Amino acid sequence: MRHLKTKELLGSTALTRKEGETDDPSDIVTKALADLTKSVDDKFKDLEEKAETGKITDRLDKLEAKSNREKGDPPEGEPTEERKAFANYLRLGNNLSAEEQKALTVSSD
Repeated sequence: MRHLKTKELLGSTALTRKEGETDDPSDIVTKALADLTKSVDDKFKDLEEKAETGKITDRLDKLEAKSNREKGDPPEGEPTEERKAFANYLRLGNNLSAEEQKALTVSSD
């Protein structure tokens, strides 16, 4: 491959302009951007028309309905004595005070 010198390149290319073309580079760039924006928008519109969003929309609606359900009744106020005793039993095992053991007793035969 032979390398060309700068002087050889200057005379070898000539720019031809079409009728109605302006010399302002900003106009050329603006027009190119407008064409690109239009083609991208057209492609997105085509994709939106082709896409099946029915299944996804149904699934999202179901998930949204599920997440909006009430979570149940929150515990009101302080826990009862029985609940406290049971929590201590789970934590400590049989090392409970006599009062807590009485609270855990359901029935005595």
